[in-house]
Amino acid sequence: MLPEVLAQVKRLLDAGATVVCSKPNQSPSLANYPKCDEEVRSLANQLWGEGKESVQPVGNGKLFTHGDVAAALTELGIAPIAKVVTPKSGDIRIAARQDGDTKLFFVANVSQKPAKFAASFRVNGMQPELWDAETGVMQFAPLWREKDGRTEVDLSLGAAKSVFVVFRNPAASVDRLASIDADGGYKLSSDEKGRPVIAASTNLSGAA
Repeated sequence: MLPEVLAQVKRLLDAGATVVCSKPNQSPSLANYPKCDEEVRSLANQLWGEGKESVQPVGNGKLFTHGDVAAALTELGIAPIAKVVTPKSGDIRIAARQDGDTKLFFVANVSQKPAKFAASFRVNGMQPELWDAETGVMQFAPLWREKDGRTEVDLSLGAAKSVFVVFRNPAASVDRLASIDADGGYKLSSDEKGRPVIAASTNLSGAA
């Protein structure tokens, strides 16, 4: 961490901020080397101490020394704005932002293998949409449900692919598809009204 950034972290903590960060031990820059590394280690020792405590009071703030954001949110009693629920995977990254009343989530599969999973968002009562930045296709999420005040959306992403999950309109008060239990291949999409469309992806010729 740059010495200037670490100094700003200290100012935030002194002012009462909560910071989650593991202890830095050197600067990523060669500017003012080797003094820059000495400055980082000196100030880090002041803030993190020996690092034996998972939570360190600093000024009016609180420093979570382990750098584990999920654990810190749990300890603070804050539900994460977005998370992967099934199956849990470290290869899925989710970033969030809000524009007015519109909530946007960028969901990326950073692995080189396709991934099917359910993601949970801290949103309730709104219709999830899927926006593909590569193709420009925008559609209603075909498979989703509300659970414990959150919205779970089933997603399927190819290797190194991503999608925007967008909430901008109230959810329609109609029955919707919450899950599928089926053998064989199928393709799931939705029509312009948000109704799910299931198409067989295998040859069904000759079926009765």
